Amino acid sequence: AIDTLAEAVAISGPRSASAKEMIERASSIEHWERYCDALQGYLNERASPGRARVALFDEIAQIQHERLADDNASMSTLIRGLRDSDGDSGLRMRLAQRLIGVRRPADAIQQLQILLLDEASRGETWRMLARCYGELGRHREQLLALHGLVALDEARPDEREQLHVWRSHTHGIRPGALVPGAWVELQLGGDPQTAVGNLLAAICDGLGKLRPPDLSVWGVASRDRIAPRSDHPLRVLVDRLGTFFALEELDVYVHRHQGQGVGIENTSRPSLLLPIWLGELPPSQQVFLVTQALAHIARGTYPVHLMPPRELALAVAAAIRSAVPGYGSKLAAPEVLDDRARLLLRGVPRRKRRVLESAAQVCATMIIPEPNVLVYWLHQTASR
Repeated sequence: AIDTLAEAVAISGPRSASAKEMIERASSIEHWERYCDALQGYLNERASPGRARVALFDEIAQIQHERLADDNASMSTLIRGLRDSDGDSGLRMRLAQRLIGVRRPADAIQQLQILLLDEASRGETWRMLARCYGELGRHREQLLALHGLVALDEARPDEREQLHVWRSHTHGIRPGALVPGAWVELQLGGDPQTAVGNLLAAICDGLGKLRPPDLSVWGVASRDRIAPRSDHPLRVLVDRLGTFFALEELDVYVHRHQGQGVGIENTSRPSLLLPIWLGELPPSQQVFLVTQALAHIARGTYPVHLMPPRELALAVAAAIRSAVPGYGSKLAAPEVLDDRARLLLRGVPRRKRRVLESAAQVCATMIIPEPNVLVYWLHQTASR
């Protein structure tokens, strides 16, 4: 009877009467293995793309974990589902949970960080991240993750208690100590990240032709700019932290845009947009959020704040193509890249043309990572 039901499930799927009956009759590991095989058969041959297909990957992984006690098979199914679904966040969260369960916190951290890039407001992700850092003995990173919970007002009393040990050490940093040349050891992507970072720094002034700056989307205008060396508390903070990066030309605004945090606009001088609620956070959180944005501005990688990953990848390819004709033809239509290259070159100052050409030549010899990976590298380096 189980074999007959399994054949029916492979045809009709997990929501069928056959599937319901098979679940009710399953009384051994062999039965659950047959049910898993039947679902795999339905997934491979009949399941249509969409949420139901994603849910099927999750269901199979759950059975492998709970009924078969096979975490390796469960994680393999989740990884397959991530590839099939272009990175579904629910499957990624489930994979992170499995990795924590089998005591692989370092691998879980990678998945959790990707989740936070897409949805930074989910408290449970920050909590799991703090737990993983704690298990690895990386207590500074653990405290930073707990600050994320505090910012979301989701920290438990015991988690808030741990933060009492935090002390900011930024006053001990010398002016100019964090210039981009000192960042190599902080990077995740090695030489390819260095090459792309140099390229972005060369073209960031020219991005206004591709993506015009727009302060109005933040609800501010040029008249709202907070002047340098004013006594506004947030401007004082920015000016102090900016000296670490040797940043001199920077406009600062305070915005009230609902749902937006710290932002950057590519005005003639980069504009840093700080949410009105930033001043209500503990000093350590203010320092972290502002410093992360200043790091992008100092390095010239702030285009990650302006463009979706795909658009950023096209801008990088177009910049390389401006010095290496024919580059990137597999990424987009040649005319699309040529148009973008022309617009970029129109905006890049003459003093940066030689830097752009040199960086483009180096990038052309590298394997440039996938757009999401590149964005992850750049954000993580700024966070460090």
